[in-house]
Amino acid sequence: PDAAVGALRPGSQLAGSDSISSEPGAAGRTGYQDDGEITVRWNTSSVIGEFSFGRSGAETPAFWVDMAQGVVRSVSGKVVEQNPEAFKLSSPLGVAGIRGTTTLHEIHGDMEIHAVLELGQGHVVVITTTDGRTVVISSSLQMLELHRDSLEPLLPKDLPEDMRHDFL
Repeated sequence: PDAAVGALRPGSQLAGSDSISSEPGAAGRTGYQDDGEITVRWNTSSVIGEFSFGRSGAETPAFWVDMAQGVVRSVSGKVVEQNPEAFKLSSPLGVAGIRGTTTLHEIHGDMEIHAVLELGQGHVVVITTTDGRTVVISSSLQMLELHRDSLEPLLPKDLPEDMRHDFL
């Protein structure tokens, strides 16, 4: 079926396979039943892969967003508390498994930046690249830069001051 295109409004319902795109000069924030949120900057395109969260606990909680391009900020909600392995943000170069934290992601063709702004106590961010390498970020204000076809070692580094306030 043809996809409906329109502006999101307060109270809009989103479901798995729905796309979220922003135009030049536009930005937006979507909130979810588990108190999590996704904020997008201009020229961003993402698809909700899955969201399930029942306050009664009858559903298995899960949250997955496929980030295609642009800048995305994520605040994990109660899905992480109930099912930490089921919160994932994927991108063309890897998958970030988020465990109780606030993250920032920039996707630009062959280069990506995945940053941890605020890390919940006892939690980590696990990033697995499409070629199978895994990096764990275990402290706030750290970032990982990925480049397509690069074989350089993947090491987290300090998040530059100018990026720390992009979405704060």
